Amino acid sequence: MVRASAQPAEAWRALREQVLQSTEWLTVDALQRRSSSAVGLLALTQWRTFGIVFALELDDCMEVFPAYAFDPRRGYQPRPVMRAVHSHLFMRQKSLGLAAWYASPNSDLGHQRPLDLVASAPDRVLTAARNVYGDARSGLLSMEERAIYRAAGRDLRYGSEI
Repeated sequence: MVRASAQPAEAWRALREQVLQSTEWLTVDALQRRSSSAVGLLALTQWRTFGIVFALELDDCMEVFPAYAFDPRRGYQPRPVMRAVHSHLFMRQKSLGLAAWYASPNSDLGHQRPLDLVASAPDRVLTAARNVYGDARSGLLSMEERAIYRAAGRDLRYGSEI
């Protein structure tokens, strides 16, 4: 019989494994090889500190970053929507929780996964993130959020189209 305290730990390990299999994950070295600009450890540390990107730690203490968080057309800089999404989720979720949110089908996205839409429909992913804790009802949009919605031709303050 499995001890009761071991069950949550096993569930977390299973979730972590599922999340790691859901998408491509990049090490710092892999990001540096792909980047046209020098994405270094300092930049990644700053991006993590400010909630722009997140990483998962593997068993060997190596950190990996989700590939969908970075835009290859911008030299593998973080996608602008990442900071806006994380402003709604980051303080309430640990890295594994964020990764699970991105990897899970979302009813606000027609049961698609946020990680599949972050490049093609960032405004929809942002709306889904705002809805997680009811933040969309506040009506207050940051400058980044306004730019994302305007780029998509939407403004939440007035409904849908602008």
